[in-house]
Amino acid sequence: MTISRSTLFSIVAMAAGLGDLLAGWMASSEAQIESLADNLEKRVSVALPRKVDSEPSDDDLRDLIVRVIEEQLELRQLEKAEKQREKARRRAEYTKGPYGRFNFKVNWMAHKLRLGDEQTRGYCTRLDGHAELVRGLREAADFSDPAAIAELVAARDELQAKFEFAFSAELDNEQLERYRRLTEIERNASVGVEALEKVGDDDL
Repeated sequence: MTISRSTLFSIVAMAAGLGDLLAGWMASSEAQIESLADNLEKRVSVALPRKVDSEPSDDDLRDLIVRVIEEQLELRQLEKAEKQREKARRRAEYTKGPYGRFNFKVNWMAHKLRLGDEQTRGYCTRLDGHAELVRGLREAADFSDPAAIAELVAARDELQAKFEFAFSAELDNEQLERYRRLTEIERNASVGVEALEKVGDDDL
């Protein structure tokens, strides 16, 4: 027995009373919906009794659809939990290393760009030098003077541009492409760990 995909989707639409279960499924990506439709089509063809010159009942189809969707949602929850555990583990690893206060930032960048050991050490050295220059600017600035604050911001932006230019020169073409795809916050040498951890990152 072959059930067309249009029939399956019609049954799903008709079974709106399934509520949150179907709502969770309908929030899936197009690829996930296609995968689920394939799964349903296979399951319908083997799980429901064959009837001569007749289609399976709506109740039979509803029951099967519920079971398949429940399985899919449970699997997605398990996959999501595993990804969260992996992110937590990696974050913990990023805090370790020989780079002191720059451990997280250096390890994070090394992972994102696939830096070699020498490149990673060089990035840390550049971060340290940049931090000292920025600290010098801040110590010399008069924060009660709006004009002085504007000058500080301009000088800090210039330092960041020089930092990115110098660091980019040490990257190969593939690393450079990855670096350019990072957000401004992610590239910013002055951004601390707290801000970096809040950046949306599916590849953490």
